[in-house]
Amino acid sequence: MVNQELIKYIQQQIQNGVDKEEIKRVLIAQGWQEADINEGFAQQGHDSKDVAMQHLYTETDSVKPETVNNTETANAVTPKKSINIKLITIVVAVVVLIGVTGVGAWYWTEQTKNKVDDTGDIVMKENGEIEKTQEEIMESIAKKARSAKKQYDLQQIQMVLDENYQSYNQYPIALKDLDATPEIMQIIESGEILYAYSANKSNYHIGIEVESEVFTKDDFDFNSKLAEYTNGFNGADPIYDLVSDENIELGEISEPQMNIISGGDEMKDLSKARLLSTLNIAIEMYISDYVSCPGSLDEIVEYLVPDTVEIAKYNNFMYAVSDDGESFHLGVQLSSEFDELDYYTDNDSDFNSLEAGFENGFDGADPVYDMHGGGYN
Repeated sequence: MVNQELIKYIQQQIQNGVDKEEIKRVLIAQGWQEADINEGFAQQGHDSKDVAMQHLYTETDSVKPETVNNTETANAVTPKKSINIKLITIVVAVVVLIGVTGVGAWYWTEQTKNKVDDTGDIVMKENGEIEKTQEEIMESIAKKARSAKKQYDLQQIQMVLDENYQSYNQYPIALKDLDATPEIMQIIESGEILYAYSANKSNYHIGIEVESEVFTKDDFDFNSKLAEYTNGFNGADPIYDLVSDENIELGEISEPQMNIISGGDEMKDLSKARLLSTLNIAIEMYISDYVSCPGSLDEIVEYLVPDTVEIAKYNNFMYAVSDDGESFHLGVQLSSEFDELDYYTDNDSDFNSLEAGFENGFDGADPVYDMHGGGYN
């Protein structure tokens, strides 16, 4: 029998005008089985047949991809390189939906059972009634989603800044001067990014205001105004801020740059979890094009921003594939005991591809955050 909480959630989202595929994405991201979701839709009188790749072209806060003909996509035989620019933007949008909207949705389902959530998202009375309205809960989820996207955008700009430093031996006096992709420049042109640089142009400070304190727990809170940076600003919360590494050497990728994000173990682990979701999406896109799992992560580089796969390798991401190419297993070991990571390790696959005989197989039991897909042929 379908969980009544699931049915109620689907009904509420339909009444709010949320797209059916949007609802499915959020539910699947938080661990619900697709069969249960489909049955939940059936009880609402909705047909929930999947449309191939439709979920990858959802409108986001800052990017509106062109309408895609789903029939042509489903019938495509040969992958086209021309999709790469759009895919970069799509990856950003879906990472937000899977990585953080799922966190908020999980709070709604799981912590309702636990009566009291110490973050304050859901608090229940003794009789089991929810004190906060559903509108308030959904707004909290939306704030986390918007904040996650801003954090991801800032990390992408940091990568471009460090790449430019390697080329020019100094940081630019304005972000608009960066040698970057149109997608990165669109983020910069939004005017939300704060940017300051030192007198010798060898250090920078970037930041963006976010709406959820989850994303400012382990940033730098640096005050570049007191440090007399040009255009300096105070990076205290609610600003999520990043600073440059003073020891970047020309001609090679430095360790801080390959470590995904500066900060403590908690922030690094959160970034690893989000990057794993990004890689998983790229693998699914590869499968859609080739009707087979990639033999290695190197085969999905066309679907990702530059250096993403190299960053994953540097941080010991694991990838295994079955002999018939029909199943894959993706994972990374997390090192901290940060509470926010429970969402990932409590809702992952815990699959053991080593016992299943996969090439380069590994045990996905916690503290490994892993994803397992299969049955594509």
